[in-house]
Parts: sequence; C-alpha cells; structure tokens
Amino acid sequence: ENPSWNVGLEYQAKQDLLLYITQRGSWRSGGFNTNSQLFDGNIDVGGAEFDPETTKDIEIGLKYSGLMADVPVQISIAAFNQWVDDIQRVVYVSLPLFGPTALTANIPQAEISGFEIAGQIKPVQWLSLGGNVVYNDARFTKSSVTLFGVETDFGPYPDQPKWAGSAFAMVTVPLEEEMGELVFRGDLYAQSKFYYSSLNDTINPQSDLPGYSLVNFRLDWNEIAGSSVSASAFV
Repeated sequence: ENPSWNVGLEYQAKQDLLLYITQRGSWRSGGFNTNSQLFDGNIDVGGAEFDPETTKDIEIGLKYSGLMADVPVQISIAAFNQWVDDIQRVVYVSLPLFGPTALTANIPQAEISGFEIAGQIKPVQWLSLGGNVVYNDARFTKSSVTLFGVETDFGPYPDQPKWAGSAFAMVTVPLEEEMGELVFRGDLYAQSKFYYSSLNDTINPQSDLPGYSLVNFRLDWNEIAGSSVSASAFV
C-alpha cells in the first residue's frame, strides 16, 4: 500500500559536466513498542502502537570531472528538500510497574532543506586537496503531539547538526632506488552543535551537544624496498 520510488532525469551538458534532478519517496513501517505496557492505541492515550512514517524529497545538482587550467578537478553540488509525515521519534517516559522506558511518537510533519558541496583538486602530481561542506536546516513544521492526554510541542529537530564539513591534503613522495613511496595524509572534520532529544524546547531542556572537530593524520610506506609489503601509522 506504500510504494517507494526513485525517478530521475540526467543531462550530459558536456563531456565533463552532468546535470540532474531526482525525486524520491519512501516509508518506514509502523508497529508497537514491545518494551511497554501493551495497551491499544498510540502514545496519545498511553498505548504501545505507532503509525508508519512517509517521506518524499527532490534533489537537483551537478557533477563535474575534468580539467581547469590543465589541473584535474572534481566538483559535486547538490541541493535538496525533504518532507516527512508522521515522523517517528523516541520519547522517554516512566510508566507505572514498568519504570523508565522508551516509546515511539508520531510527530505530524517535518521538513529538511539543505545543500552539499564536495570537491577535489590535484594541482601537482604529488599533491591532492579536497573537502566538502554540508548544510541541513531540519525542523518540525507541525510539532504538536498528545502524550498521555497532554498536548506537547516537539522541537528542535534532533540528531542533525546544521553545519558539517571536512578537508584533506595528501602528499605522495617517491623514494630513491626503488624504495617504494611515502604517502602522508591529513584530515579535518568539524560540525556544529546538535540536539539529542526531540523535546529540548519543552520537557527535556539542555539536551544540546556542542560542536566539535577531529584531526587525523596517516603515513603510508608503500612497497617497502621494492617488495609487496606496505606499512601504515596513524594518529
């Protein structure tokens, strides 16, 4: 009764440039919480049931892979908008006889808008540079849900940083006298804060986690002394 689909149109504008538009739809099945008191009905009346979640989206973008000023370049750009109905979210409650437990509520509507830009460039033979940036504006557009007979507003949207991105640099150094090659790579990842509860604005305040960043380095020695043995070290 709930089909999933993916329909797209692609246009090869040039040999190195592809334009596309895609529209998708899918769903997540409903069910009931087995770790709860198994009453009829949904969480509105304290029951264990929850409804299916449905979603659809549209995405437009381009992909480029070619030369700019004789330098190899790859670029991908995408923008999208997603609509979700009856989105399933966990609510933590304390029930008589059961104690603390997790139930699933259906929040009426949510919308996620965003874009992603990713690229890679090889300015010289021994150096590769790249990175990406992602923006997501996720929000509940209809957020009022009845929980055990009490009208409750959900928000902000959880588990989704508004900004995230990464960057890398990779240097390849051939060694003398067939000693192999050294490859050094550094990666940086960073994201903004996000919320781990759907109810930060009402009954679960201060449920935000601050943004953070990660730095990774890796050194590879490939084909050591002309052999088929390689070694890596990373931090």
